[in-house]
Amino acid sequence: MTPTVGAPSSASLGGMALVVVQDVEYLDFVQRVIQGVGYGVKVCNSYTEGISHLSARGFDLIVVGQGSPQFEGRCVLERAAELDRQLPVIVVARILDMACYIEAMQLGAVDYIAGHGDGVEIARVVKNFAPRSKGNLATLRQSSNAAS
Repeated sequence: MTPTVGAPSSASLGGMALVVVQDVEYLDFVQRVIQGVGYGVKVCNSYTEGISHLSARGFDLIVVGQGSPQFEGRCVLERAAELDRQLPVIVVARILDMACYIEAMQLGAVDYIAGHGDGVEIARVVKNFAPRSKGNLATLRQSSNAAS
């Protein structure tokens, strides 16, 4: 699947999110929720493709689907952590799997959201990791590193 880029809403948070979810229906749902809170969104439904997009390093937030109870999305979470431990990664799952939850948190996920619902929980968590200005988090990190 070729990644698509969604335009941020008029109440833009100014960030760019990478959403990697294999289930196309759930991918569409998550994309709409994240766009609704003001992020631009690049989506892909392949974990391998998601990993290749991480190298671009232009993302303020990563949202990855757990996959099955074997936690196929782990590879995206691990690669994101290798590239930038401060980049927030949220794991989403249709159904809570406690072993996957624990593993995701141990690998550095900032949150694990289970359930489809109406998207309120996903939106709430995504807003918590919004860039604090129109620039992206990478710009904010650079300026804070320069000040140190």
